[in-house]
Amino acid sequence: MTDNANTTNNTTAAPAAGPTPGPATVPTTVPLYGPGAPADRNWDAVDELQHKAPDQAYQLPDPKTIKLFPITPPLSHRDDYDAWEAMVVNQLKSLRLRNLIDDKILSPYRNTRNVERWITLSERACSWLSYGLDPAVNREINLRSGNIRWAYKFMHEQKFFGTRRSELNTIEEFITGVQTRFKTARDLNGHVVPYHMMVIIALDLSKIPERESFINMKNNKLGRNPDPGSKLTTDDVRAYYREIIEKAVWENYLKNCATK
Repeated sequence: MTDNANTTNNTTAAPAAGPTPGPATVPTTVPLYGPGAPADRNWDAVDELQHKAPDQAYQLPDPKTIKLFPITPPLSHRDDYDAWEAMVVNQLKSLRLRNLIDDKILSPYRNTRNVERWITLSERACSWLSYGLDPAVNREINLRSGNIRWAYKFMHEQKFFGTRRSELNTIEEFITGVQTRFKTARDLNGHVVPYHMMVIIALDLSKIPERESFINMKNNKLGRNPDPGSKLTTDDVRAYYREIIEKAVWENYLKNCATK
């Protein structure tokens, strides 16, 4: 089997194939530098193209040569997510496995050359990521998400549950960020439900002293629902955070009036 890791470094690799193209549609390679390359001095374009992957299977190393070291310390609290993610990225990048956890890069077609390599490495990376979590966190994810097989899906679900208000400037931006990550997780067939979105919003906003009593009141009302995880809809959650935003806007308005 031809190995797409053997593509020479000074040419652009042909895009990962879908259904096998006919002879007239087979793409050609263009040298990035040397004879046949564009006659310009745009070396930034060379660097960009050398690091641009058409899919996650692009230029993966032989699984037999890969040794993944434990992620220490394991992630036990979502406030530590950024440092944990940096350790994950640094180790995978040094092994040319960074693309396996990037949901912005497409997963390969099933008939892509060397796809078995991607399957093996993505499964290994997913297992490695799960062992990089505190046992309690890992149990929570397994109960919530079931069997996640691919590394990029596991990582995105972690990112969704790691969303924090401190990343954004306002309550409105924070809630919009949670919505966006929730939608992406659902699009990736992640095992998330609207209730998870509400929990993330409530946990973070309840840390704001002037929001705590209001959030607790809303949560007590929702707590009377015997099974919120399965019964709450997206519309229910929208109504929940719409009240939070309206209250925040009104309080800011009153505060501004008082200072004038």
